[in-house]
Amino acid sequence: MMARAKEANAWKLPFAIPTYQDKQHWHERQAKNSGHIWLRNVIAGLYRDSRRDH
Repeated sequence: MMARAKEANAWKLPFAIPTYQDKQHWHERQAKNSGHIWLRNVIAGLYRDSRRDH
């Protein structure tokens, strides 16, 4: 996001890095909390958007 706004530079790495899987973990008592649901969705959306940009 910042690189598109010309506030930061981004360069490709000169070597391969291993892939990994991101996961979110929340305590079960917060599973139905509307604020936590909103936050989880925002975080997941940011990851989806960043993956599309590459």
